[in-house]
Amino acid sequence: MPTASAPIVQCPLLVRRSTAVPLSARRLLAGEQTKCSFCAASVPTSTVAAGLGGPTRRIEIESGKQALRLGGIILARCWSPAIQRVAGRLALIHTCSMAKLSSVPITANDLRDFVAHDSDFAFEMAVVRRLRHLQFDCLHSGTYQDPVTGKTRQFDIRAVSKRPFNTLALGVECKNLRPNSPLLLSTVPRMEAEAFHDVIRYNDGAPSFAVVQTVRGDDSAYFAKEMVAKKTDQVGRDEALNTLVSDDSATFDKLSQAINNCRDLAEQCASDKNPPYLRVVAPVLVIPDNLLWQVDYSASGTLMNQPRNVTRATFYLNKTWAVPRPLSPDGPLNYRMSHLEIVTLGGLADAVESWFGVSGFFHGINIH
Repeated sequence: MPTASAPIVQCPLLVRRSTAVPLSARRLLAGEQTKCSFCAASVPTSTVAAGLGGPTRRIEIESGKQALRLGGIILARCWSPAIQRVAGRLALIHTCSMAKLSSVPITANDLRDFVAHDSDFAFEMAVVRRLRHLQFDCLHSGTYQDPVTGKTRQFDIRAVSKRPFNTLALGVECKNLRPNSPLLLSTVPRMEAEAFHDVIRYNDGAPSFAVVQTVRGDDSAYFAKEMVAKKTDQVGRDEALNTLVSDDSATFDKLSQAINNCRDLAEQCASDKNPPYLRVVAPVLVIPDNLLWQVDYSASGTLMNQPRNVTRATFYLNKTWAVPRPLSPDGPLNYRMSHLEIVTLGGLADAVESWFGVSGFFHGINIH
């Protein structure tokens, strides 16, 4: 059991373990530093507001704002680390920039083993091969300007399949999860207001421009009362405390990239004058087989079904991108992505068949 005098700092992404530094309010107020036991970096616990003292009555963690409060007064704000409660105790969570490396040289056999079992790129290539086999044209590992931050980022895959009457464009991100950290989705019945998806329809009249048609109810690919995910947890076991923990920050980043990857695809679908004229853009996260789990709750929060292994699930988004619409008198086109698709590599074929099928994205649309 770690103590305040012998802290262990968490480095979850690179060493794939989940441990933490227990902190006291005194250490936080003193502005002390600790060293990461893996990368040896000095980690500041906080930047302390001057002039505050007195006895510590109660410490609260302000979720999402990384602020440490004493009562209603902000005592400290975290910069590089995050402060959380781990097993009911205050803890400093640190992600190091590199793992502590052994001095043993890496051999050719080591590299072959890495490529065979641990390469994220190899998993991406397996997804590309599967999508191409399913009649998608794939652009792999290009760059785009993040529509939120303005920074240049790299996408995993942009996959487009043109059928005789419709086009499906996917912004695909791949997350090569390991068996010690599967993805758990917490789902509830989809509400009527969430049962919809948007279709881009290009009018080839005079003038010609794209419009959005929102498909609802039984005509939508997303039916009311079906289970839809509202929360993700990447579950692992804390080696030091031997407790189950959730750290889905890396997975959430992949979800965000899939969403942002779709903005350019929506713009392309809004400006392409060539048939087919019905187009849907959807974000997709692909993970390895047997690592996607789902637990079901009722609308009131009662547990309905215990966690079970699934091959495909949907995550509610309701995210809108405003993209240029040439020749339109109404300005930009607002395309709303209602859901993000989460699917395993082995479940891709069934997912694609469903997206194009009798209950998919285009089944309730008049093609004329």
